[in-house]
Amino acid sequence: MKKSLQSNTIYKQASFNEASLLASAADSGLPSFTASNLRALSGWAPQRVANAISSMVRKGILVRLVRGRYCIASETEGAGLSIAASAAAPAYVSFWTALAFHGLTEQQPSAIQLVSTRQAKPFRVGGRAVEVTRFKPSRFFGYDASGMATAEKALLDSLCIPAKAGGLGEVARCFGSAKGVVSVSWLARAAARIGDRTLASRAGYLAMETGLGELPGMSRHISLGFVKLDPTGGKPFAYDGKWRVAVNRRLP
Repeated sequence: MKKSLQSNTIYKQASFNEASLLASAADSGLPSFTASNLRALSGWAPQRVANAISSMVRKGILVRLVRGRYCIASETEGAGLSIAASAAAPAYVSFWTALAFHGLTEQQPSAIQLVSTRQAKPFRVGGRAVEVTRFKPSRFFGYDASGMATAEKALLDSLCIPAKAGGLGEVARCFGSAKGVVSVSWLARAAARIGDRTLASRAGYLAMETGLGELPGMSRHISLGFVKLDPTGGKPFAYDGKWRVAVNRRLP
């Protein structure tokens, strides 16, 4: 690894010691890292690590993502999603970004959208804006080791805040594209775990109406009263008694 890093054109400006430090970071598998991470990996003194980081940021070898956290500049293109999730940790990629990753939409959002349990300011990774939405801890689940939401959780997160995925119509299209891709059982369990009766009603209705299939056991978790299908829509023109949904927009 050290040899390949030193021979890569982006590291030509790096000193031998800087290249060695970069090799340690690359070998660690960390998408992003702090000075503390580099000290633990290298055994260097704090000031030596700080000086090396400052030097490599000036040379464009490292990129400062957020305060105290960096990544290797050449990695931002191919690993931008995992880098973003790592930089805002605890966080995972969701909403429209995750729906596109799973092939449920043809739209390619320009921003990287994250869910986190803490408030975080927007930042950039490889030229892409990173937006962070705060969820309470009970809703923070359903993602893999790389920090990507499962297709099921991306659907539910997007249904929680349709504006984060192009609006209710686009979310409905993604539900329709999910047949054969998502597990309706997992989707139902995740919706029940979130514990939002309004969300359960909308998810159950959309799953049936878009051909995804009935969510098993979901009827026990739906709203006690009628809820609008589209929270931003107008007056209802139909009512679905099974799912307690006041239908106020036509599905695509």
